[in-house]
Amino acid sequence: MATKNTEEAVQQQVAALGAVFARTALDYDDSHLEAVQSSGIVEAAADFAQQARRFDPEISSEDIFQAGRN
Repeated sequence: MATKNTEEAVQQQVAALGAVFARTALDYDDSHLEAVQSSGIVEAAADFAQQARRFDPEISSEDIFQAGRN
């Protein structure tokens, strides 16, 4: 099981990569990124994934992502 510090480091890396993606692929600027970050969607998505894994520990990441899109 990952430590809290490891989880936080991974979350920060994913957020940084997400920001790079949003800037390059979606042409987001800092105000767009701030709107996404302050909306609570990132936290809601993480909570959704955690609840899905508690419900079905063997659920795939792909299935969680698809369920989130649905």
